[in-house]
Amino acid sequence: MAHVLAINNSIKALAASVVVLGIYTAQPYRPIVVSGASMAPTYNDWQLIVADRRLPKLQRDDVVVVKTEKGVLLKRVAYVAGDSYLQWNKMGEKWDMVQVVPSKNLAPDCYRVATVPADHIYVVGDNLTRSSDSRNFGPVPVSDVIAWLPGAPKPGLGAQTVPPLGQSLIAALSPRVRPIADSTATE
Repeated sequence: MAHVLAINNSIKALAASVVVLGIYTAQPYRPIVVSGASMAPTYNDWQLIVADRRLPKLQRDDVVVVKTEKGVLLKRVAYVAGDSYLQWNKMGEKWDMVQVVPSKNLAPDCYRVATVPADHIYVVGDNLTRSSDSRNFGPVPVSDVIAWLPGAPKPGLGAQTVPPLGQSLIAALSPRVRPIADSTATE
């Protein structure tokens, strides 16, 4: 008789587990524990947050969970498809400029204009000095966005990025800054 009760309890426990797992899988929200300081001070190490798997049309300043070759990362959308930003040529490497305001006195061949491709976003950490982000691995396909954080706070002090380059600024810099299509280096 004890074996029958144990089997019945096991079946009930298994059925309850299947129901809980089904509910967890069907609902769009996921708890996430922040790991690292790349999003500080907005999100701190070991902070528990809730992300939504239902993605809206992503906009600048949205906070997203993205899948990259570096792993699953929590980052802020700095630029969306079609936005332009500057790249600085430093010792043969291209460095994306997301925190500095471009000068009109740029040296020729030191900078170039880059554009975020269609169906991609450019993500950065709020703590730019401690973040591995699109400056390291380039724009991320929107299809690699796992979730987003609805109602995420705006970036804090020290986390500001320059807005996308306007066409007027690109035109003003055009004699001195090459668009990527005209660049000799192809990445």
